[in-house]
Amino acid sequence: MTPQAIRPLLGTGDPSRTYQPRPGAYAIITNSSGELLTLETGTGVFLPGGGQDPDESLDKTLVREVFEELGVTVQRVQYLLAADDCRYSPLYQQHFHIQSHYFCAQILTFDTFVTEPKARAVWRSLAEAAKQLTRSNDRWLVGMLQGDFQIQRDADLDYTALIAMPGSKVWVSDGVDLAFGVTGPDRPNVPVYPTATFLTYRNNSLVAAIRLSLLPTHYQVVAYAIGKAASSVELAVQLQSQFTDIKFVDPSGVLAFND
Repeated sequence: MTPQAIRPLLGTGDPSRTYQPRPGAYAIITNSSGELLTLETGTGVFLPGGGQDPDESLDKTLVREVFEELGVTVQRVQYLLAADDCRYSPLYQQHFHIQSHYFCAQILTFDTFVTEPKARAVWRSLAEAAKQLTRSNDRWLVGMLQGDFQIQRDADLDYTALIAMPGSKVWVSDGVDLAFGVTGPDRPNVPVYPTATFLTYRNNSLVAAIRLSLLPTHYQVVAYAIGKAASSVELAVQLQSQFTDIKFVDPSGVLAFND
């Protein structure tokens, strides 16, 4: 899991200042009520996680930081995507270009946390967290987990419901493995990259799903299922409006990014 070269920059920096790059891993942890686990400190409200140490993989960073901040062990992680923010850290008294890599994470303990001094774990609804989180990239990411256009947090998305819809369009690329981290003996040379799936709803009904492969220089559409009620142009506009300045590639041409 390597940092992506292109991703949304939600908080722009002051061009007169130098911002120290700070890659990190941050956890999306939810309980049975759908509430999001946040960490409240004297400097703001944050997602659990933190900066990556030299020669440390991002998933190991996540496990270490969550244990240090909350005293719990991460059992499973699923890469979502990345988003950046430029800001001043009152804790370190330094300006950082925060390169946040987000993971869905599972923990076993939901009611007992051992936090650092002057910090506390707080469960918040997604709507509350999207307003109260301190960093703009965190607020953006959490906002993408709800509403009519959202990130799918289950890696095993089932397309069959949309495939069965009359007039639906379905496409899966033959060139990219959709299961992140899995390679088969019959496809040893196929590169494996993190993927993210976005779902679109209308009147509480699922009408489209788009799977993106997060390549180092662009995001590529590798699978989609679009119901009859969905507009491919509308879906393309939604993606582009959420990912400013990111290039999308769609070999099928159905999502009409170049229209």
